[in-house]
Amino acid sequence: MTPVETLPTAPEAVGISGAAMHRVVAELSALGRKLPGSEEEARACAIITCLLAEAGIRHEVHDFDAFISWPGRSAVTLLGEAPREIAATGVGFAGASPAEGLRARL
Repeated sequence: MTPVETLPTAPEAVGISGAAMHRVVAELSALGRKLPGSEEEARACAIITCLLAEAGIRHEVHDFDAFISWPGRSAVTLLGEAPREIAATGVGFAGASPAEGLRARL
């Protein structure tokens, strides 16, 4: 029979705390958008795998060729007395909108 690997159940045993989680989230958030195949995605993966290794958790990163969508610029523009543009993330594998954009009533 193969021995079963046990992990500590107390979060503190592997350095998990509210402050530590806040630091990790802040570090990952500072990378900005982590689109597939981007340098930011690779850096986020390196941060996470380092943390897993430090905690003694076996892990494996799988890199593979896949069809991905790389969104171009997207935004929602509100027209009216105080026009405003809100940055947006495009929907993956969606058709492109016409060059002049799309208009609809809200």
